[in-house]
This record gives sequence, structure tokens and C-alpha cells, in this order.
Amino acid sequence: MTWLLAALIVIAVLRFGTAVMPRTRLHLFVLAFAVANVISALSAGNAYIAMFGEREKYLGLTFVADMLVLYSAVAVSFRRATDWGVLAIAIAVAGGLAVAYAAVQIAGLDPIKWDMGSDRAFGTFGNADTLGHFLSLVFGAGLGIAAFTVVRRPSAHRLAAVCACAVALVGATAIATRGSLLGFAAALAVWPFISMRLRGSAANGRFFVRGLIALTVLSGIVAMSPLAERIRETGQGGHLRDRVLIYEAALRAAADRPLFGYGPDNFAVAYPRYRQSDATLVIGRGPQNSGHGWPFQIVATLGLIGLGAFLLLLFAMVRSLWTRGLSYAPAVAVPVLLATAGYLGHGLVAVDAISVDWWIWIAFGTAAALEADRSPVARSLRRPHLVAAYAVVILSLVASLGGLTALQANHEALASKFAWQRGDASASRDAAAAAVRDDPGRADHWNWLGLALELQGASRAAGDAYLQAALRAPHEAAYWSNVARSRARQALSGDESSGGSAAALEAARRAVATDPNAPEPNAVLGEIANLFEEYALALDAATRAITLYRDEPSYDFIAADAALGLADQTARTKIDALLALRESATLRVVAAQLALSLNDRDGARRHAQRALQLDPQNSLAPAILKQSGG
Repeated sequence: MTWLLAALIVIAVLRFGTAVMPRTRLHLFVLAFAVANVISALSAGNAYIAMFGEREKYLGLTFVADMLVLYSAVAVSFRRATDWGVLAIAIAVAGGLAVAYAAVQIAGLDPIKWDMGSDRAFGTFGNADTLGHFLSLVFGAGLGIAAFTVVRRPSAHRLAAVCACAVALVGATAIATRGSLLGFAAALAVWPFISMRLRGSAANGRFFVRGLIALTVLSGIVAMSPLAERIRETGQGGHLRDRVLIYEAALRAAADRPLFGYGPDNFAVAYPRYRQSDATLVIGRGPQNSGHGWPFQIVATLGLIGLGAFLLLLFAMVRSLWTRGLSYAPAVAVPVLLATAGYLGHGLVAVDAISVDWWIWIAFGTAAALEADRSPVARSLRRPHLVAAYAVVILSLVASLGGLTALQANHEALASKFAWQRGDASASRDAAAAAVRDDPGRADHWNWLGLALELQGASRAAGDAYLQAALRAPHEAAYWSNVARSRARQALSGDESSGGSAAALEAARRAVATDPNAPEPNAVLGEIANLFEEYALALDAATRAITLYRDEPSYDFIAADAALGLADQTARTKIDALLALRESATLRVVAAQLALSLNDRDGARRHAQRALQLDPQNSLAPAILKQSGG
């Protein structure tokens, strides 16, 4: 769609001349921010992600180019209040559908069974917090229209705006997004300043009373909603430590690359280097691909230069709307300012998302459009211009089809995943091979090809595919772990052509080096080391995995195999240390076996008895008790 929109802008210039683009210094700030993105991409941790964005986010340079076209389109074509009215109606209709679907989900009537890892409604956004972010800007826009509309029939518009605010408020509280409170509060905080700017200090008392009423209503709705419990947990420290850890990682990344950061949308590339040792217990085992707040995201990915360019652009936009916008088009400037306040307020704690981050570029374009003079008179469309217009449209249509291969690759990767889950190796391999063919730069497609080949028992080919994934996304420890497992299976089958056990261990070590504070790579290293009788290495790796994440029982078996392989006092000492961190029947049994092998019958008996208390069905503990004389 961006190509088509760009074609319309070119045709407008061909017909009306370059005067169609407003003359404003805001263009320079927009250009500076775009240049900061490009320079950051040149030194990015992952060039492919910098260009096309992380999977499921897609906020690379292509997104920036998309937004530049959107900015230009708004600046060129929005000239009357009714133009923004069309946009407002479109956003309201789309938002209404999203909220309606969220209501269906809340009611338990969704015909689609989603596997999103959460029971919170997310509408059509795929994420509850992203839906809440959208509702924050809708609330701000609705507040602006309701309070400052100057159209001929204000009652109808105000009623619609009040309804939009109510839907946004109820929707955000129902899906329990805490960030929306920041968004709503930011819009309400900016509201009286705009009132003073437009109506003078005489309106202070009236708007102070209205603000108190709005805050009272907001507090009452929140207090009776599912959001109240999450707010109480936050006040008690819950759901707070995770954000602090992510912010700390973002700042450490910025300190290492202060000028241009790790590259557009490259937070997932930076995060494994700065993941804290206690982060897994608080946040979970998975990677993080966002700074969970626009200042942290920008400073980590675009550096201080990018953050400075964005803040200057933001200041120029607000200044333009505050001076010229509020003077000449308050019906447009006020809703845009309040919606932007809601967007930025919520964005302080939100994940950046392609489904909502377009708004700030609408605001930039609005500021540029409101600085324009009267629209130039259209020239007659001469034949050379007509030919050029047709050529532009045809070229844009052809260019817009270029993205279909990447879209098709996404579908094929998903088809491969579904086939893999139901055990259809052939279908999974064919779909993954098609995804790789259509979009070979996306590492995840190669990973699915490896999984499909693994399902067929082709360990060498699977390892080659995993290696391609790892080379394209070397920051993903999971890809290196998959290489290690496949090379180990290949070596155990007698095929040493890919490096044998040494290659498997090297890949496992590479996974740990990539993300040292993630438990899973350490566990895989322990598995591989056990297979090749490197028991000391295996026990150290398993100990590290358990230390990082104590809630995964499978790690105990890795440690147990390694300790029994060593069967010495060192192994016993390390198992005793693990028991101080995590007590389980598996670790108690291995401690009893080690004690028995070292002729400590009392210790063996004590550990075996405790193992039976933890797991009365354990089959090894009774045998140990019998051997130890218990």
C-alpha cells in the first residue's frame, strides 16, 4: 500500500508542482531522524533485521520508509478539517471492530482458539498491551474532540467523542493494561494547558472542576475493574522488577554503543549480551525484542544521536501544533496533541509495535500540513504529465507486488510449523523449503527447515539448515543449540563428516557464549557434554542452568547424569550445593547414590528417605535404602 500512496504523491507533484509540499522546517527534523536510522543501520548488530525488522515487529528501515511516505501524504493532502475527519472516522471504525472482537474474547465466545500465552483479550492487535496503547491515543483524541470541537453541529460530534472516550476507558480497564493509565493521565494532564492557551485563565476554574470529575470517574471505573488487582500488585513491587531489568539492559547496551546504538529494531540482538543472571526468574526464559518504553528502545537501538533527533522532531512538532495549529485549526490540533500525549505517555512502558507506532507520524504530518498556505491552483494535466502519471501508477503496482513473496514466506513458515506439530515431516519440509526460497534472509525460516529435516531423521542436513539460521541471526542462542543437538545426533550415528563431537560441543559452547545468562543454552551444553562423557563440563553447565532457573525439573536429570558419570567427591559437593538451591527427588536420589558409592551409608539413607518424602512413587530410593541398611 505504501507504493500506491507514494505514486499518488508523485502524481500530485506532477499536477500541482512542488508547491504542494508545505514549506516547513519540520521536514529537516524528519530528515535528520531518518538519516540517524540509516547511519545506525550501517553499523547494526544484524543488518537484515535493521533493514526489515525483527519477526513479528518489522520496525526496520522499511518501516521508516513507510512512515516517511505516510508523513508526506498527510502533509500534502490534508488541507481541510474534513480531511482529518475522514481519518478520525476510519480510526474509529477500525478501533470499534478491534474492541468489539476483544469483547467477544472476554465473553468467551471467540470462535478461534488462540495460543497467545495469556488469557487477556487482545482484539485484532494480537497483544493486550498493544490494544491498550491504541486505546490510549483514542482516549486522547476523543477528549480533544469532546472538549474543543468547533464544528457546526457540535453536539453530535461531542457525543461521538464522549462515546469513544468511554469505550477506550472501559476497554483498557477490561483488558487490564496498566500503561493505559499513564496514557489517560498524560492526556488529562495536557488538557488544562491547552484550555488556558485557547480560552485564557478564566476557564481554569471550570476545567479544574471538569478534570476532578474526569479523574473521579476514571478512578471509580478502575477500582471496579480487573485492572485494580494489577495496580495493587505493581504498588507492592509485582510486575515492576521485570521492567527495571529490561531498562537496565537497554541502558547498558546504550553505554556500549552510545552514538548510533545496535541498529533499528535490533534490541533482540543487544539483549542477550546484557541479560542479568536473575532476569530469567523474573521475566522468563525467552528473549526480549523490545525496550518496553520508547526512550529505552530508541537509545538502545539508535543511540544518543537517534534519541536526540527524535526528541528534536517531537519538540518541533509540538511547537508547531501549539503555535500555528491552535491558532488556525484548533479542531485539528487539539485532538492530535492530546492523542499524542496519550500515545507517548503509554509508550513509556509499552512494547513498540507496527500496529500502533504509525500514530506519531500522523502527528508529524499534521503539524507539517497545518503550516501550509492555501492549496496551489491545479494546472491543466498536459499529455506528458498524463503519460508520466500512468507510468508511475504501473510502476507502483509492480513494486507493491514485490512484498508478496515475503508475505508468502511467512505463510509457508507457519504451514511448516503446523505440519511439524502434527508430525508430518514431508509437508513440513516442503513448506519450510518454500519459505527459505521466498525469503532466505529470515533466519527463522531456516530453523523450521532444520526442524522438519530433523523430524525426517536427516541430522546432517538439519544441522546445515540450523547453521544457516545461526549465521543469519547469531544473537539467537536457540539456533546454535539446535546446531549442537543435530551435530551430536550425526556423530552418534557414526557420521563424522561435519566435525563429530568437537563440532557439537563447539556449537553448544557458542550458544552459551551468545546468551550466557539464559538457562536453556547451558542445559543443552550439559546434554551434549554428557553424551560425549565430558562429565565435569556437563555438571558445571547443568549447575549453571539450575542456578539461573530453578523451576525446570528436566535440568535435574542432566545434573544427575553428569554427577553419576563423575562419581567422586567433587560431584557430591556440587550436588549438595544444588540441593541448597532446589530440592527435588531426582537430586536427592543422585546424592544418595553418590554417598553410597563413597561408602557413606548414613548419608545415602538420609537422602533416600528425603527423596521418598518428596516423591513416594520414586522407584530408586527404596533400593538405595535397602543397600544402605535402612
